[in-house]
Amino acid sequence: DEGTAKLGKKVAFNYIDQSRMQLEGTGTVLQEISSGSETVLFGNQQLSARSYLRRFLFADERVNEPVARLSGGERARLMLAKVLRRGGNVLVLDEPTNDLDLPSLRMLEEALADFDGTVLVVSHDRYFLDRICDQVLAFEEDGLFVQPGNYSYYLEKKKERDARIQSA
Repeated sequence: DEGTAKLGKKVAFNYIDQSRMQLEGTGTVLQEISSGSETVLFGNQQLSARSYLRRFLFADERVNEPVARLSGGERARLMLAKVLRRGGNVLVLDEPTNDLDLPSLRMLEEALADFDGTVLVVSHDRYFLDRICDQVLAFEEDGLFVQPGNYSYYLEKKKERDARIQSA
């Protein structure tokens, strides 16, 4: 609750909150992602907006659907597509698995595996954390604890630490 943080000159953050508030929601899926252009720039690639949306499981017949009519899972996929298109090298996800069906969850896992940067995930979904994490930052009673590995490995090591403390 105090202190300072210094960010490097090349750090660019992107954030997806759990309520998907960053979607404008006034137009169609295609308008939300393309801002009226037929193409989008994704990293160094120029892609058609429709093919970019296909990567996020939007069928061609859904791209003209109003954003306001999308399901929670579709909104999550659209928000991820929008944020990843903006670029950046640090992605913060707040409860990203809320409202996701299994195909959307797999698509999210693949997108995060391909993300060329740091992903900070806040989640209660242990299975998801096991599949995507290579390091856990845990807020424990004694402060912040950093454990390399996935969530199950963190729990295993925490149990060992707790046992050592109790036997001492």
